[in-house]
Amino acid sequence: MRFFRRNALGIYAVYGVSIISGLVVTPILLGAIGTESFGIWAFIGAVTIYLSVLDLGVGPSVVRFAAEARGRRGRGRTGRS
Repeated sequence: MRFFRRNALGIYAVYGVSIISGLVVTPILLGAIGTESFGIWAFIGAVTIYLSVLDLGVGPSVVRFAAEARGRRGRGRTGRS
């Protein structure tokens, strides 16, 4: 239970830092590159996030199954499709 609390607090801390950094960086970036360039930058960021959602968990699955195969000393099976 102690690890659960620590991990939950860590996740909330990361969310908090992300929100604060977004609130700090946005006005600086707007002043530096202008509103039109900022709009393009924000659009590219949004498209990137949507494309990462379309991954559908394939990346973490590959890591999990490769680690499992390697842990079972099935190194010959790791490279197979």
